[in-house]
Amino acid sequence: MAIAVSLYSRIKGERKQEAGNRKEETGDRVTVHKPDLNETESFSLNDLTYSKPRDYFKSGLKVCINAGLSFSTGVECEITSQIPIKAGCGSSSAIMVGWIHFLSQMADDPPNWDRQKIGELAYRAEVLE
Repeated sequence: MAIAVSLYSRIKGERKQEAGNRKEETGDRVTVHKPDLNETESFSLNDLTYSKPRDYFKSGLKVCINAGLSFSTGVECEITSQIPIKAGCGSSSAIMVGWIHFLSQMADDPPNWDRQKIGELAYRAEVLE
């Protein structure tokens, strides 16, 4: 049964800063704060090897890189959501769409992707990757 839900997920964040010509210790790190779950996830841009099932943040980054984006520094963000997890309401899909859009804006040369492109990449990241 299809349903419409007026609940939202939000991602806010920024690029890591560079210190002079060398990156700070954490300059290549992707850090995702998930306060609703009391979790923080962090990994290096230089190692996108999956470390768990459904490693969505890495798979989203991989499909963005495969689509031509580059990231010379890492990012730090916070994700909050009103959508219940594991309830069949599409929480992972909503997060993935937001994640792909966020990454597109954090890229070295941000593209102007439309909703269809973002949706296709989110599908690739969540289902195919």
